[in-house]
Amino acid sequence: MFNRDNYPFAVRIQWSGRCDAAATQAQWAKPLVHLVDDDDDDRAGTEALVQSHGYRLRCWPSTASFLAELDDVEAGCVLADLCRPEFDGLAALRRLTELPCALPTIILTRRNDARCATAAMKAGALDFLEKPADAAALRSAIEIGGQYLARWRQQVVAVHEARGLIDALTPRESDVLTRLIAGSSNKAIAHDLAISARTVEIHRAKLMAKLNARSLAELIRVAFTAGFPDT
Repeated sequence: MFNRDNYPFAVRIQWSGRCDAAATQAQWAKPLVHLVDDDDDDRAGTEALVQSHGYRLRCWPSTASFLAELDDVEAGCVLADLCRPEFDGLAALRRLTELPCALPTIILTRRNDARCATAAMKAGALDFLEKPADAAALRSAIEIGGQYLARWRQQVVAVHEARGLIDALTPRESDVLTRLIAGSSNKAIAHDLAISARTVEIHRAKLMAKLNARSLAELIRVAFTAGFPDT
């Protein structure tokens, strides 16, 4: 399965226009598919199969061309033949799983190699399919990738919204929040900031309201989602 552990922290998610919060669930249920294949005939066959299922598709004529554009590619499922003797596909796969933008990768190859399949899955591949791909198996793999992308998008939206709330705080409120996250008491915060305990309580109440938090735990969760205080 796709290695979700490579995306554990909100601070690793980048917000961009390509990850528009206004995108509908229907759009993400039919994710963009990046088809990466150096073999023209294989690419044409897979292209027809993917398009027959109604997915958005972008074709890449080579692995090198795709890797060269990684910084700007739109999130989506990747169909790629990364198991070739002349190419370090596992290194490329690891690079994909380390990107902030989600690119769950399905390996399509003519190599019936159990060692290659095992290594690819350990490196973070979503699935490993032999060419020519079975239509049902390919569709199932892309659907699983689409489900992951939908969850990733929800997390991106949550991060964006949390950062917006954090950005609206005053410098003093940020100071208080930093100390609350560190576990400081109102009295300790008052001492650190040279203000009264009552003033700390007022700032704390404002923080709860601005961050839409009903408890200290929720307050901290919003902060962590936004990557605060390291944003």
